[in-house]
Amino acid sequence: MTAVALTRAVALTRAVALTRAVALTGAVALTSAVALTGAVAATGGVAIGARGERPRALACPHFGRPGLAPDRRPHALRVFAIQLAQDPAAIVDAAAYRRVIDCALRREVLPYLAAGRPNVVVFDEDVGLEALAAGPRGAAARALLRRGVRECAGKPFPCATLAVLASLDAGYARPLRYLGARFPGLRRRLGRAFIAATDTFVRVFMTTMAEEARSRGVYIVASNTQAPFTLTRHRAAVAALSDLAAPGATAV
Repeated sequence: MTAVALTRAVALTRAVALTRAVALTGAVALTSAVALTGAVAATGGVAIGARGERPRALACPHFGRPGLAPDRRPHALRVFAIQLAQDPAAIVDAAAYRRVIDCALRREVLPYLAAGRPNVVVFDEDVGLEALAAGPRGAAARALLRRGVRECAGKPFPCATLAVLASLDAGYARPLRYLGARFPGLRRRLGRAFIAATDTFVRVFMTTMAEEARSRGVYIVASNTQAPFTLTRHRAAVAALSDLAAPGATAV
């Protein structure tokens, strides 16, 4: 991990080390989608989670007692490692994602901060993954994650995972049409919604991590499976790619 990942004021550019610049094709996209679908992939048509769109992330979960091993040497970093239990069906919008991250910091980090030296919070795995299903474009995917994929009942992996990916492709149809015209090979790629969701990832995952780091006075290291990007104010790009949950956006 580069020193940029420990920068508190995270700039939302392609240089930020919070973004894992990977080719979102084939096995990579499938692996990430398995994490997104979670129990759905394993249970087929079995109902999962609460019904409706009531955000389950409103209440902070009970994380249990953390294991502490503080290094008391002067100027030593205090590092917090958090494996976040992801629940993409509950991430109805950016606010729901912020609540989850804020809960983890308030319960697992803030009571144990070291005074007078840096505090570093490390989220393992793809902690930004569940942001893919946030907002109106992820509504169909969230519904599948809540109730299960009935057509896949009794069928082995990857039936349910592919069904959720297909629902994400449908939800991100407008950005995919725009990107497909410029990158024709994208139409044949598994996991193409991960690329179409770049604006969502930036607004939900990256912005949340940057704002939490600044407001809490800590450094945050977090990763996500998303494409490299640059900011643009091109009107056609903004119209096609901007997050529907952020009306009036002037850049993507």
